[in-house]
Amino acid sequence: MQRRTKGLCGQIFIDYECVIELGGNSLWTENQQKAIDTRDKSLLVSAAAGSGKTAILVERIVKIIIEDKVDVDKLLVVTFTKAAAEEMRVRLYKALVSNINNQEEREFINKQISNLPSASISTLHSFCLNITKKYFHVIDLDPGLNIGDDTQIAILKDKAMEDLLEGEYEKGDDRFFNLLEMFNNRRDEEQIRMIINRMHAFIMNRPFPDQWSQNALKNFTFNMEEFNNSIYYKEFIRITKKKLKSAIDQVEIANSIAGSIVNNEKIMAILNDEISQLKNLMKKLHTGYESFYNSLILVKFATLSFKCEDLDIKENIVSYRNKSKDIVKKIIDSLEFNAPDYMFEDLMDMLPEMSYLMDLVFKYHKIFRDKKLEKRIMDFNDMEHYTLEILQTKEVAKELKNYYKFIFVDEYQDSNEIQDTILTSIMKEDNVFFVGDVKQSIYRFRMADPTLFLSKQDSFRKTDEDSKETIALNQNFRSRKKIIDFINIIFENIMSKYIGEVDYDSEAKLYLGSKQPFLDEKVNVSIIHNDSDNIPSEEVMEINKIEAEAMYISNQIKELLKIKIYDQEINDYRYICYKDIVILLRTTRGWSETYYETLNNEGIPVYAESQTGYFETLEIRLLVQLLKVIDNLYQDIPFIGVLRSPVFSFTIEEITSIRIHNSKLSIYEAICSYVAEHNDSLRDKLNNMLNKIKLWKKQCRYMPINDFIWKLVIDTGYYHYISAMPGGIQRQANIRILIDRAKQYSESNIKGLFNFIRLIEGMKETKRDLTSAKVIGPSEDVVRIISIHKSKGLEFPVVFIGGLGKKMNLQDIRDPIIAHKDLGICPNYVNIKERRYSPTIFKTIAKEKLQLETLSEEMRVLYVAMSRARDYIYLVGSVNNIEQCTSKNWKTTLSEYDVSTGKSYLDWIMPVILKLPQYTDGNLKEILDFSIIKLSQIYEDHKSNQVKDKYDLQDYWQRVDNAKEISEEVRFKLEWEYKYQSSSIMPTKTSVSELKNEKKNRGNSLIKISETFNTPKFLGQDHPTGAQRGNTIHFILQHLDFNKFRNKDYNIEQEINDQIDMMVSKNLILQEDLDDFYIEKIAMFMNSKLGKRLLAAQRVYREKAFNLKKEIDDSSKDYVLIQGIIDCFFLEKNKYILIDYKSDFYADEIMKNILIQDYREQVQLYRQAIEELTEIEVSESYIYFFHNNEAVKIL
Repeated sequence: MQRRTKGLCGQIFIDYECVIELGGNSLWTENQQKAIDTRDKSLLVSAAAGSGKTAILVERIVKIIIEDKVDVDKLLVVTFTKAAAEEMRVRLYKALVSNINNQEEREFINKQISNLPSASISTLHSFCLNITKKYFHVIDLDPGLNIGDDTQIAILKDKAMEDLLEGEYEKGDDRFFNLLEMFNNRRDEEQIRMIINRMHAFIMNRPFPDQWSQNALKNFTFNMEEFNNSIYYKEFIRITKKKLKSAIDQVEIANSIAGSIVNNEKIMAILNDEISQLKNLMKKLHTGYESFYNSLILVKFATLSFKCEDLDIKENIVSYRNKSKDIVKKIIDSLEFNAPDYMFEDLMDMLPEMSYLMDLVFKYHKIFRDKKLEKRIMDFNDMEHYTLEILQTKEVAKELKNYYKFIFVDEYQDSNEIQDTILTSIMKEDNVFFVGDVKQSIYRFRMADPTLFLSKQDSFRKTDEDSKETIALNQNFRSRKKIIDFINIIFENIMSKYIGEVDYDSEAKLYLGSKQPFLDEKVNVSIIHNDSDNIPSEEVMEINKIEAEAMYISNQIKELLKIKIYDQEINDYRYICYKDIVILLRTTRGWSETYYETLNNEGIPVYAESQTGYFETLEIRLLVQLLKVIDNLYQDIPFIGVLRSPVFSFTIEEITSIRIHNSKLSIYEAICSYVAEHNDSLRDKLNNMLNKIKLWKKQCRYMPINDFIWKLVIDTGYYHYISAMPGGIQRQANIRILIDRAKQYSESNIKGLFNFIRLIEGMKETKRDLTSAKVIGPSEDVVRIISIHKSKGLEFPVVFIGGLGKKMNLQDIRDPIIAHKDLGICPNYVNIKERRYSPTIFKTIAKEKLQLETLSEEMRVLYVAMSRARDYIYLVGSVNNIEQCTSKNWKTTLSEYDVSTGKSYLDWIMPVILKLPQYTDGNLKEILDFSIIKLSQIYEDHKSNQVKDKYDLQDYWQRVDNAKEISEEVRFKLEWEYKYQSSSIMPTKTSVSELKNEKKNRGNSLIKISETFNTPKFLGQDHPTGAQRGNTIHFILQHLDFNKFRNKDYNIEQEINDQIDMMVSKNLILQEDLDDFYIEKIAMFMNSKLGKRLLAAQRVYREKAFNLKKEIDDSSKDYVLIQGIIDCFFLEKNKYILIDYKSDFYADEIMKNILIQDYREQVQLYRQAIEELTEIEVSESYIYFFHNNEAVKIL
């Protein structure tokens, strides 16, 4: 049996309780059972994607508790995230409850359940916090230290850097100014700030930073013998051998082709000589660097000139030989400034500067730490170092080692060196359970070190001790066979210890584990070829590669909605819905926005966490501009933005009038001058604005920044204004995030609006951006666009991986100084007097190693992305020149060196597809649907779809623009009574509700507009109004996960209550807006005949927005654009059923008929909109009155 539970955003977590079924009995696989049952040993479990590692971990813990009678508080369970820790706690609770069988067990298990909340099941950081709180006295630590929030830490970090640099400037130390000149490419100290910050972050992730620093500096005194015996030369040999092997392979291929040419003796002699030179060079590597270098510079490639009637053969010989020459040339070029004669002198020359740099780093660390201690806060790194310092006391380490009977480390591949050292301090030889998958280690940017897992694995395998063992879990219970086969084909050919840091061998590859039925669909790989020459020049910029990919994907999504997949939760097939689909991107910044806009324009409901920059969102940008103006009126750009904003709504003409009046003054001075010299309506408007700003200036001086900003957005109406914009809920949530950050700022010792603005600007400059608020619920039927990193640990029925043609980011290797855990400090050589700037031998080797490590991480990211898919996977990428890619870039031998030269994911995937039409288990074509799509074709399809759009507003906006240019003469001529009076009183754009109300009031000589407002909550209101109830019901029904109600075992009212509680916990709805009315009424609806039809529907649409162009009346040819939102409609027998929810109450049939008559046309408009939008008939329409629990059919 497999138990499936829903996670956030429609992703699925699967609890694999068994994977083999024999005679109706549920069993684990052999290796799973071994991982669960083995005792008296430390285990390292390599658990591949989809292998059910969490379920195994839970089962092992439960058995240890129940069968071995170990108290839960004697277990240490370390997870990678807080969410994982909480999920683990919940799973353990459920498992313990299900194991209560008799009175004796009941008492013991109840004790474990009661201790579960306080058990050591947490992230390592939470564990460290507990240690520092308990043993603070051991290192004389303030017991009141707490974790500082990100904003506090960022403020103190910037202040520490300011203090450091100011202090060095005041000292006037020549070494400081020399360092500034050496590593600054600008006149300010930004580069040195960056170097100090990065070096600090790096060394503080070493267990013993002082020791690491001292050892790194000692290496600068190397002589040739010490270098040849060092890790540097060992790494140089490893990398250079791969290059030379590939160079030899290329010449040998050319040589074998030359064997087919008549009179080939001269050609083959040249090629054989080159092979001999390269093989000799390979041998020289083992005689030392100087010997190798001297042999390298003597390598000669003779001129190769020959005749061959077969031009293809000649081209191949030349091509392969040139590849070999290019490899050798790159080796020579990389060592251009590393001649044995002076390379150690360069290192010695750099030693004083690097020693002084490390002094600065440690000074900075002390200033930063002291500022945190002054505030009685610490960051996560501090916590780790305090914990390690405490554990250096043998008594404490021994106490903890004896206390914890078993230690479990989840996601071990994502641990770093200091975390591993902490755990090693408290573990025994035979009581640790490590579980992870090095192929899914994708957090090197957070200092995660996959080599820890690999070295642990090697040591466990090589040891003769009975106390250590490794177990491989490589059966995948998630994906269908063709996806697994495709993943294996790709990574068997590209992943190795050289690139990927693990051999993708028989133990690492995936094996099909699921017995569930899968659709026999192929893996889809699509390449978009940029043939923009075939697109009209004026249109080329309108459709870039990102947009083209999004357009292609949107078309595929529309087709997917017609397909059924097997859903284990309902034990049946159902149609794919939007929330089954995810689009994964390597980077969402600059991509997700375009994808979102494109899919949204295509009518596909979509959600994406914007990564363009929180501070660049419209609502935050305008608000920050307003804050800047309040702080300093002499800032023209923000001031003009504020004038144009909805806060003051000045027109371009008005601003122009102000500026023309005094063009040489600042905009503020120009405004003051205008006010002084004019007496008109614009002057009054400007005076009103200046008075408001003057008031805000006073208020911000005595109010906390967070309170001031909240008052500002409410008093100006800005908060409510943005709610009416597209994505209004998201925009309001973003404002609340800024206010929350302002609250954190207010609690620091740095005060004032100026400093808060400075903090924001600093965060923008250093790219420490905030994340936009997440306002989507788990049951929302939308396509998700997320980063590959955020998809880790999740699965989706349908996965699109976009941006595969995008170049991988190798920016770190270009830093002037590279810090590496094994290679130490690796700078460029800088000689200001000689104006020489070149890589040292350390930098040359470190650059190569770091590039390989970065590419290895990228390969694992690709593996994570591909292994998220359950039923369908689409790989999409774009290239500029498909001919060059297929004939050159992707025409490789797939050697380890060839793979290391890949610049994009397509450079890894496509050579495998092009080279391997066959594989051992069958034909690649049987599992792959490969296509090349021209950009021009996507463009044509897009233009064709535009022609089909039913609601073209272009004509409307053109008329608006033309209206602005109407002359007074024309305006006079238009002052006559319009023949079609109905058109003149109807707005160009209206809503369904407005249209209903207008018809209801038609015939009245005067339409009264209500000026009443809802009673504020603080004045008290015993019961919600009908409108409030209606809004709440609509919101709940929009967010309920209907799939949960399809299981007959569910208690409907309890399920509704649970889901509403979840909405409250995520701040999607307020607790004070709720009462039992909603649960009762919604449950009655779900149990009604109409509700049951809804739950059984093929596809359900909720809160669907539309635009509909409709004639005003029969006598007029004018149209009105009607906007509306349809509550619900669902597909049943290929026809739609429409439901409109109403919270009105009727006491008798007369009132009921009046309400039906009022709403009839509204429902008919909804029906018309659905049929025009979808071209599918609406066979039935209903109004459901929740107060009366009745569905009324509208004919």
